[in-house]
Amino acid sequence: MVEQPRPLCACNSAVRVLSSHGRSRWFESSHAHKLKGRGGRRFNPCIAHQNLASGLLVNLDWFMSILLVRYLRWHFGDQTRKILRGWKNFLAFGVYFFSITLLLKTLFSPWRRISWSTGRGFDLWEQFLVLFSNLFSRLLGAMVRIPVILMGIFFELLVLAFGAGLFLLWLVLPLLLIFCFILGLILSF
Repeated sequence: MVEQPRPLCACNSAVRVLSSHGRSRWFESSHAHKLKGRGGRRFNPCIAHQNLASGLLVNLDWFMSILLVRYLRWHFGDQTRKILRGWKNFLAFGVYFFSITLLLKTLFSPWRRISWSTGRGFDLWEQFLVLFSNLFSRLLGAMVRIPVILMGIFFELLVLAFGAGLFLLWLVLPLLLIFCFILGLILSF
């Protein structure tokens, strides 16, 4: 029984070989061993494939690690700070929009600064009417301001709860994506 010659390369794939005058051609790798590369040396595409593959794997590993570090820095560093800043801005917006601090300072101020005063002299009935009218104006001001303050506090609590939920979701999102990917693989097989 005559033994068949073993090919020098087991990859048997097309290889692009650079000729000595700068043009490149495609060759089957089993035939490309016979070609000479630059400088008159024999060109072994199998070694070129191995070098290229190992270089790509090393570069790919390096690139993926750099990409992972950049992603984690972006996700947990830059974007987390931006989310916290946006959350703080929404909370500050509610305080300024509903004027909670100003309304608390002026809670019992007369409504629209409407107040009465007595004229000259002393009239007990007029003093009583002015006192009652001013008290009513102050109570009316408080009755209008209290619901606005309560709406502002409700808005602040809503923003606080919604923002906390979104922030926690943002922190857990990478783990959730990995879990969903693994669950999808499990369910597909």
